[in-house]
Amino acid sequence: MELLATVPLLIIDDLGMRKLAPTAAEELLEIVMRRHERASTLLTSNRPVEDWGKLLGDSAAVTAMLDRLLQPRPHPEMRATELAHKNGLA
Repeated sequence: MELLATVPLLIIDDLGMRKLAPTAAEELLEIVMRRHERASTLLTSNRPVEDWGKLLGDSAAVTAMLDRLLQPRPHPEMRATELAHKNGLA
């Protein structure tokens, strides 16, 4: 956990692609809280942010995590079709 809290850039790719442990929301919140305003975190998912509470099974923990991740900073949201067009794949 300490390594995840201290790397300069943590990339969590495809959140929700696999079934998550029952403690996933609490563990992810702990990592985000330790990194908050100290290091960069990039999180990708094919699921809308609105579904993360159900996906992780703990809406309160997800709300707290999103409060830290989505503060007034740039947080681009890109749809797969936009990315495909941008890369000439559509």
